Amino acid sequence: MAVFSSLEVNKGRQNEFDLVKALTIVLMLWTHVYENLSTCFEPSLSYFNAYYRGCLFGASTFMFCMGIGMVYTRSCTPGDFFKRGVHIFFTGFLLNFFRVVISGIITGRYIYDPQSATYLILAVGSDILFFAGLAFMLMALLRKLGLRYWHILLVSILLSALSYFLEGVGSRYFVVDQAMGFLWGNFSESYFPLFNWFIFVAAGCLFGKMYLHIDDKAKFHRICFPAGLVVMLGYLFIYFKTDQNIFFQFDDCLYLGHRRLPDSVMTIFANVWLISLFYYIAKAIPQKSMPVLVHPSKHINQYYCISWFFIMIAYFSLFYENPLADDAGVLTFWPVILSVTIVTVIVYNKWLKAPLSLFFGKHHTFWVVFVILVTLGAAFYGYNLCGGKYPTFINDYNPW
Repeated sequence: MAVFSSLEVNKGRQNEFDLVKALTIVLMLWTHVYENLSTCFEPSLSYFNAYYRGCLFGASTFMFCMGIGMVYTRSCTPGDFFKRGVHIFFTGFLLNFFRVVISGIITGRYIYDPQSATYLILAVGSDILFFAGLAFMLMALLRKLGLRYWHILLVSILLSALSYFLEGVGSRYFVVDQAMGFLWGNFSESYFPLFNWFIFVAAGCLFGKMYLHIDDKAKFHRICFPAGLVVMLGYLFIYFKTDQNIFFQFDDCLYLGHRRLPDSVMTIFANVWLISLFYYIAKAIPQKSMPVLVHPSKHINQYYCISWFFIMIAYFSLFYENPLADDAGVLTFWPVILSVTIVTVIVYNKWLKAPLSLFFGKHHTFWVVFVILVTLGAAFYGYNLCGGKYPTFINDYNPW
């Protein structure tokens, strides 16, 4: 039997994709707990998870799977993609509204420690949700223009190369710099700018299109698994064992905003290998266990947003002045955040989603405008407190 068919024969949910996304979101919660609630930055399990595992199989894995999902979804018209992009982009504002504004208010941190309100400037910080929204809108445009997926991959490569020349370009005006930071890495709070990271979505689309035509998955992964592993191990060997100046993503967290094309290409191969690995893992898991294991994948935005809210509640109320001092503390508190998140997601979907949707849906436009205006207003208030110097991950949140 040939590996590929001329027809789209491999449709429906693919367990390997769901498992990859589920594990990645669980490990991302660990990373967020470590980076935001602790000060233990010496080599440890949490350090390895955040800065080594996270470089290869973190945000890039979500974006790669997002591209695959764009191919597999039934709502795949340019109009569908654009609407989805607008919705996710607003979700980015909603996340910052709760993560940055509400969390500091309900814990009382901004009230009894006014200087901490400088953190409000991060209410307009770029986030992976803003990236996802822009990626869907860009994909809508490219599909509307009739581009095929390999054309879109070429566009993404050009954007990635362009981001290298635009790196650091800004106006030194807060609003303008932050807007530019959604597109390329500059000195704003510019996580996951579109030009640098869109290549993962484009590559995921091309891979997903190919995956639809796989007629013999076992044969495909017998080729894909060793090939991807060889490329990934070769990349790691060159990075850590040779004197080179091509790859940079493991050097520091600047890769979040200033990702380079060579690292991105190698990371794509690593994620292809990861998909193959989870194909074999999925085959070994009883089918009746799959709904529980893939639950985070099916509610991935809820896991992401809700976990962030609880992490920031913990930060402002418990760890603002006394952060976790060692890895044991991180490994203890991470399961707490994960458990609270799981319970909240289940409660929300079972009992709260319908009434909340009914209540807020009646005045949808009002609430959208309200969240955006309050979030922007809070950011400008925080900016004024900063005295013209604003904290970002570039300056380790300490521009003073």
